[in-house]
Amino acid sequence: MLFLSFLISGFWWPMFQHDVWHSAIQEGRGEFTQLSDMEISWLIYSPGLDLRGAPVTEDVNGDSRTEVVFTKGDTLCVVRGSDGTFLWKKYLYGNMKWTTPVIGDMDGDSEVEIFVTTDNGDAFLLKGTDGTEEWNVPIYGEAKYNSAVFGDVDGDGIPRIFIGTKGGKFYCFKGNTGEILWEHTFSGDYVNSSPALADVDKDGREEVIVHTFYGKVICFDAVTGNEKWNFSFTEYYGFSSPSLGDVDDDGLLEIAVASDGGALYLLGSDGTLKWSFVPGVYIDMTPIIVDIEGDGEKEVIVGTSWGDEKVYCLKGTTGEIEWSVDYSGYNPGKPSSSVADINGDGKLEVIVAAEVSGFQGGIISVIDCNGNELWRYENPPYLAVNWSFKGPTISDVNDDGVLDILWTSGLYPGWDHDGYLIALLSPSIPWIKAEVYICPRTLNLHSRGKWVMAFIELPSPYKPEDIDISTLTLRGPLGEVTPGEITELRDHDRDGIPELMAKFVRDEVKDIVEPGWNTLVVEGLLVDGTSFMGTDTIRVIDIPRRERRRMVKIEPNPFTNGDLRIEIESGEELSKDMMIRIYDLSGRVVKWIPVNWSNNVYFWDGRDAQGREIKPGVYFIEIGGDVYRVIKL
Repeated sequence: MLFLSFLISGFWWPMFQHDVWHSAIQEGRGEFTQLSDMEISWLIYSPGLDLRGAPVTEDVNGDSRTEVVFTKGDTLCVVRGSDGTFLWKKYLYGNMKWTTPVIGDMDGDSEVEIFVTTDNGDAFLLKGTDGTEEWNVPIYGEAKYNSAVFGDVDGDGIPRIFIGTKGGKFYCFKGNTGEILWEHTFSGDYVNSSPALADVDKDGREEVIVHTFYGKVICFDAVTGNEKWNFSFTEYYGFSSPSLGDVDDDGLLEIAVASDGGALYLLGSDGTLKWSFVPGVYIDMTPIIVDIEGDGEKEVIVGTSWGDEKVYCLKGTTGEIEWSVDYSGYNPGKPSSSVADINGDGKLEVIVAAEVSGFQGGIISVIDCNGNELWRYENPPYLAVNWSFKGPTISDVNDDGVLDILWTSGLYPGWDHDGYLIALLSPSIPWIKAEVYICPRTLNLHSRGKWVMAFIELPSPYKPEDIDISTLTLRGPLGEVTPGEITELRDHDRDGIPELMAKFVRDEVKDIVEPGWNTLVVEGLLVDGTSFMGTDTIRVIDIPRRERRRMVKIEPNPFTNGDLRIEIESGEELSKDMMIRIYDLSGRVVKWIPVNWSNNVYFWDGRDAQGREIKPGVYFIEIGGDVYRVIKL
């Protein structure tokens, strides 16, 4: 089972460090081209209540606009991203000032929920529309510095939620009920960081990676809770959360984690130490694994604290220093950083938050991919990022197609802290939003097909004929490509609105994507010079093709009510880890059917994982990396 447990559409930032890998990497681009562009667009003042959890973003209420979710004392707040207007607040009887909420469909009902914990030892799941409580479960100990991750780890259509506590517990909740499916008790230890979630060793089962306060990294089977391995530090006190990435391109994920004891470690998927970096000062920042230079090789970005005060770029395979930026007088080792193309130059930048001594201010700094500081934004009343452990949130909060910067802060005039939520909105560029659909929905890096197709639909009054096809590009996380062929107009979704179908050479597209969920951007110009852009998210897998392609019969197609028969003909024994996955047009998995290696005929009754009848439309069935299109009438 080779997939990530998250699907992030648009340019949202729905959890701590963006996703369940803690990548802290945002797709898209900003338009902050110079320091003068960094102006506060709106802020929320919180007298007497400092804000130390990171703000998160998504369309939580289904209005097709981005909202910002943050914690303020004992209240969960939702505001409009474009101007900071409050939409609703929820009082939850416990301090949450350190907490970063998590946003997503956590109960399998295709609607957005918000998960949050309080210092009083309660875990809440709330409806994104208005904060209505879905469930509340008591937990042992506060989850003070922690955030949760979630994912459908067993394919039953119901995500599980994972979080550790300062009370020495680690919990796995069932998303739709709050039932504790498993828990782990740490003997003489506890958790002050956020877990990461992925199939790190590519054994077909997802793992959850936990960094404990007293210097252990533990890998649990996400379904059963059984410990698979652990690694102990000689230096400890752990606030840094583990981050995941394939640094050596072997298909397995490495784990980067740092400690207050003054070291950064890179572990293999089996928990063995690959290298360590020891600056000798504490590191609370969560490391970032990213190909920052765009040369096809991964680096690890990390900041160090008082006594060193640098941001380092380390070679992913060896830990050697590639470059560093000196922040003397500031501490970039406690707040985390973020990565995005924040100035729209087509290259990634590191957006650094650093605190100043005395708890009275800080900076937001931008470093280019070669280690040159482009500028730093200093505004002391609003930039006390101290003790936050959370970095800047990078998201398109006003839905204009370009990235913005959000952060929270807390001043320290004694213990009556003041706090702020600040939004720097990127200068807007004239553009229109296109609807884009990418096919295939699952791209196997070993597939032999010729094309990847993009269907482009423009809003009225624009038409596909208005597109200047010479400007079309398809952009992925590792680069961009131009079309190999433009074909006639189509209406693939049968909504009566014609689309332009652009064909991109599949082998070229493989070079700009990476295994996991990839948000692809189609952009270009209209003949009148207006920019347009649209995004779609597909899944990329890396499964070697067998010498003989598996033959699959699916009938009847189209189908109405009753069973759809799926027959898998193979000259070899079927893998015990194989799943039949059924996706809708948005790329959401609606049904999983486990493959029994002694059987080759399966049936789908046209219902989703919760037993609800699906709507008529186009669906995709994925079997062992091959994808088949079916139509429900």
